[in-house]
Amino acid sequence: MNLLFLLEPYRGHGYGKEMVAFWEKQMREAGYKRVLTSTLSSEGAQHFYRKLGYADCGALLLPGEPLEIFSYKGTITNKNSAKFRAIFYFTFLKASFVLPKI
Repeated sequence: MNLLFLLEPYRGHGYGKEMVAFWEKQMREAGYKRVLTSTLSSEGAQHFYRKLGYADCGALLLPGEPLEIFSYKGTITNKNSAKFRAIFYFTFLKASFVLPKI
């Protein structure tokens, strides 16, 4: 998942949970058995994802930045586990080297 954001007044009403469930359903229908997302350690979203059954699977620490926590949900295998690894590494590279600091 790339981005999920709800304005403060809409939090705590189940909207985020519904959005994640919709995205997970799309991923299952596409044949994925595992999904990956990340959040910064300075954000409360890490607790939200853990409540939804996501498990921490790694982290990225860049100088001067908060720790980025990677979380997954699902089984270890995928129809094409090499493709999943490539997506994970692309996500890591995108987060580390491609995105400009704003």
